Amino acid sequence: MDARSQDPSSAGMAWAIEANLNGTFSLLGSSPSTQLHDDDPGLRWYITPKVPHPLFNHVYFTRLPQEEDVDARIEELTQHFASRQLPQMWSVGPFSRPSALASHLESHGLRGVEESPGMALDLKALNEDIAFPSELSIERVSDAEILSEFVEVMRVGFEMPEFTVDGLFEVFSTVGLTDKSPWRNYVGRLDGEVVTTASLA
Repeated sequence: MDARSQDPSSAGMAWAIEANLNGTFSLLGSSPSTQLHDDDPGLRWYITPKVPHPLFNHVYFTRLPQEEDVDARIEELTQHFASRQLPQMWSVGPFSRPSALASHLESHGLRGVEESPGMALDLKALNEDIAFPSELSIERVSDAEILSEFVEVMRVGFEMPEFTVDGLFEVFSTVGLTDKSPWRNYVGRLDGEVVTTASLA
């Protein structure tokens, strides 16, 4: 285990959040319909020809050495997605390299869409005395029926189009249904109806 994952400082938590995201995206890329490219030490990405949505066509890790021709690598990948008429997403985090990666991407026609705040908590300082609402029940997603409910509520919550349902179901079926799965999903129910979802990866 990397020592930085145990560092509760702001920098340590930022590193842990980005590392966790990279690991989670690699799981998303392990779906049978997805082609995962993670053998390059500087770039990791995946493409899903049957699902034309940015989440499924994503460059999620960029740590290119300073001497690398960054613009050539960006052009190569953007053309790869464009030739297949697929939208793409390119994540930029605090540990992405080069440090001016966002500017390089913008010069190739990519634009910043949103910033996703990272949240972290020192588990040793967790307040375990918070009352749990009695009307809410939490259930692990462990079969296809519950997974269907999970996917639909998650899709609506994140405002994803309906055509992503099959892709989401496939990836969670692949890596999220058993006790040994690296990705664990949960639903929250009120009066038997799924009203919220959560994931642990």
